[in-house]
Amino acid sequence: YHGLGTTWGGIWRCDGYRLDEALYGTGYSYQPQRETVDLLNQRGLFPMREAIHHRRLPLHALPKTHIHGHDSLTLSIDPRDAFTLMRFIEQSLAQHKRTLAAATLQVPVSYGLGETGKMRYEFKRLPSEREALDAAMDCAARI
Repeated sequence: YHGLGTTWGGIWRCDGYRLDEALYGTGYSYQPQRETVDLLNQRGLFPMREAIHHRRLPLHALPKTHIHGHDSLTLSIDPRDAFTLMRFIEQSLAQHKRTLAAATLQVPVSYGLGETGKMRYEFKRLPSEREALDAAMDCAARI
């Protein structure tokens, strides 16, 4: 068969398709897009859920996952837990390095806080505990 694979074992099969510009474009973007989703699951969502389930994260309330986008997670959380979850994701996902082809890559992770899916605060790096708490409490006060 004809297809492309990812380092996580995902396979996109394209048996019988003519190699035209549209198929080439789909194939060209397949691996990076699929790798992003798999990496977000394997180093972000699943470890976070496991840590919450086994009570390894000291949280005030259980977070609720609303949206798992191909490159993002949207959660409802207690504002006091914002930094705890950010720090966990930083250690689990952002510090993880992958070697693909000839390069070692590290995932850039940004953090956002808001009272809706639209982020009021965005941090391009892990904020301080005080910054995260102040922003989360401001968002909670607006609800």
